[in-house]
Amino acid sequence: MRTLVLMALFLFSFSEELSAQNIKIISQDSALNIINTVPDSGYIVINFWASWCGPCIDEIPYFTQADTTLRGENYTFIFISLDFLNKNKAVTKFVKKMGMPGTHYQMEQTNINSFIDSVDRNWQGAIPYTLLISKEGKKGHEGGFNSYKDMWNFIRFD
Repeated sequence: MRTLVLMALFLFSFSEELSAQNIKIISQDSALNIINTVPDSGYIVINFWASWCGPCIDEIPYFTQADTTLRGENYTFIFISLDFLNKNKAVTKFVKKMGMPGTHYQMEQTNINSFIDSVDRNWQGAIPYTLLISKEGKKGHEGGFNSYKDMWNFIRFD
């Protein structure tokens, strides 16, 4: 019995370690490479957010619903957390708890103002900030979406 308990504790701690690795830490340059990727077809939706940001948290269900609705269509959802790096485990737990879809990154922040200007000169720096990228171009949305319909209208080019 004792061996079984120790094995369970080991597996639990190992799975906790693996889950903390689900969110890859990236540099600002790597984030810009992702942002500057133009898909041959389809759309990339990138959301900059933080776990301490109320409007960011409020709109997570909209992205989850859109991911479900658009399953099978050519949409890629990417979330880039702007939480401090020492919060990586907490961010990972938050992402799992909220059931956030897509690919997740946490970005190192060295010169955030320069980074923001590189993403979109019209971005004032507030989060959440959502960027839609397609071969037709890019468009950004600063601040939270007020409803699923608002977010849906933003991510659909048609």
